[in-house]
Amino acid sequence: MKRIFCLSVLFAMGTIGSGIAAGQDMPSDMEKYYMCLARRGPKWIGPQAPGTEGELADHLKYANRMAASDKLVAAGPFIDGGEITGIFVLRAASMYEAKAIVAEEPWTKAERLTLEIIPWWALKGLGKDYAAEVKQSPGAEIPMVDYQIGFLKRGPKWTPERTPETDRLQAAHLAHIGKMAESGKLVVAGPFESKGDLRGVFLFRVGEMEEAKAMSESDPAVRAGRLTVELHPWKTFKGMMP
Repeated sequence: MKRIFCLSVLFAMGTIGSGIAAGQDMPSDMEKYYMCLARRGPKWIGPQAPGTEGELADHLKYANRMAASDKLVAAGPFIDGGEITGIFVLRAASMYEAKAIVAEEPWTKAERLTLEIIPWWALKGLGKDYAAEVKQSPGAEIPMVDYQIGFLKRGPKWTPERTPETDRLQAAHLAHIGKMAESGKLVVAGPFESKGDLRGVFLFRVGEMEEAKAMSESDPAVRAGRLTVELHPWKTFKGMMP
């Protein structure tokens, strides 16, 4: 119930799709992360291209160093071949530190990737199990886990005004989030601290993308057109996310 309560508090801190303002007070069991959306850079050739084995090894070594220092919370590729190739989630004291961390990431330095960094609020302590495993067994091969990540965006009927109708939709939206969390299929959710179209994240752990799609599209705010959901299949290392 703790996670469900956190989700409700976060999504209730304004009208649907209003986002979180910088400097806004947040619940004590939430933490501010920095989510980096990775896109193909000007020198992108793909991680499996011939001759890139060394680059991939350096990329993974850097990720493990950052995880061991509690800076990297989660990382992994999207496997649908879309514009976004994957994400990194960082624990940093500021946007300045987050930018400094990714500036030294080998694929970023080599211009294989370009990154968009957005502050993101979610449950405190994400990534701790993976970090502990890396510290205890450096170099150990850790399996990857399949998730489905949904980016909540402003929909065609989004407006900034608060009305009785938006309040009604907000209550229904929160109830739906609670049901998804209680089912164990929604494992993490939280809003972006952003003025853009991206509003927040749903992270599912279900067998099929169609199930995540059905749960997302049954959200009252999505059905009403105030939000849309962009889903991607995502792989990340065991212990990074619940």
